[in-house]
Parts: sequence; structure tokens; C-alpha cells
Amino acid sequence: MHLICLGIMRKLIYLWLDGEILSSKDLNEYVTYAQDLILFFIKTFMKLYGIHNMSHNIHNLIHLVDDVKKFGPLDNFSAFKFENYMQILKKYIRKADRPLQQLYGDILKKKELTQIHQLFYHILFWYIQI
Repeated sequence: MHLICLGIMRKLIYLWLDGEILSSKDLNEYVTYAQDLILFFIKTFMKLYGIHNMSHNIHNLIHLVDDVKKFGPLDNFSAFKFENYMQILKKYIRKADRPLQQLYGDILKKKELTQIHQLFYHILFWYIQI
């Protein structure tokens, strides 16, 4: 049963990555199929792992098809393309207090360092030419 659950999730992921399901311009063809796969995955997940292991992400899959019907393809409202950048920003935050101020200060420092490095390379390049 565990493999069935993984197989369904794998199929959903492959379909999404291929752009055939919930991101296609012809959504009507795939919405019902996607909803059936998602519901089967959630029911199987609950049987295998219990409701106590269901995270918000699993629960939110229920609403994904409704969101696609309302807003169109996943690419229209997904924040996935910004996830990698979020990891970079998280590295600058050292504590929970005043995260925006921390980001701003660290980004300014990084910009200043970049300018200093550029100046250093210009001076070094000029010195080498002499």
C-alpha cells in the first residue's frame, strides 16, 4: 500500500513537471483527473500513516484543484520559482526579531563589499599595467 501511495504521488509530480496537468492551457481535460489522483493520494496517505501525520501541505492538496479552477494554471499563482531565492534571504536572518532590518543591513553590507572588491580589482589592474 505504501508503494501505491508513492506511485500516485510520483505520477502527479511527473504530470506537473511535464506541464500536462494543472499547468496546461487546456485545464478542463485534466482537472477532474488531477482531483481524483489527489483525493486517492490523501485517502491512501491517511490509511498508511494516520491523520496525525497529515501536514498542512497534504491537506492543502485538496484545495489545489479549486485554486486552479479559480486562478488558472499553477504558474499563474505558484511561488515555487521564488523558493530558491528565499533560501538565500533566510541565511541573512540571524534571529526572529526585526527580519526586514536584518536583511536590509546585510544587503547594504554586501553591496558595499562588492563595490570595494570592484575598486580593488580596478586598482590592481591599473597597477599591473604600469
